[in-house]
Amino acid sequence: MTLKLERCQQGAELPTSANSCSGEAGYGVYAYVPSSGMRAYYSANGESIFSLVHRCGEIVHFRGARRHALVSFIRTEVQKLGRAMVGYKVPVVSGNNVQRFGSLIEFYISERYPNAVAYLVPHQGPGIPTGTQAVIRDLSAFDCQLVK
Repeated sequence: MTLKLERCQQGAELPTSANSCSGEAGYGVYAYVPSSGMRAYYSANGESIFSLVHRCGEIVHFRGARRHALVSFIRTEVQKLGRAMVGYKVPVVSGNNVQRFGSLIEFYISERYPNAVAYLVPHQGPGIPTGTQAVIRDLSAFDCQLVK
């Protein structure tokens, strides 16, 4: 089965690596697994909608055992920081908020999945639709086209 993603952005120019940014879940080109809620949310201001079809390379989907391993890793890292840094309030890390630790996700990916072209994490939080977001590390692994 081929993974299809969507991305919304201003203008009709195809996404490029110049669209990479440092977001909440890490550095890359952000997209989402298509759903009506995610599309409505990300195109609410008239943004163009693009289809991104995966054609090669590894995509890491953090669900099930992979999400559990990622959460355990991040919990360990923030607890280490809490022991080393006086006054640091150790955040609660869960499967529902793991996407909020982008730099630690990037570190985890670089150590365990260095060849991954993208990874998928939850998209959850107050005032946003629940779904799955993608952080694309190598856009050349996807065919992109304008949908609307």
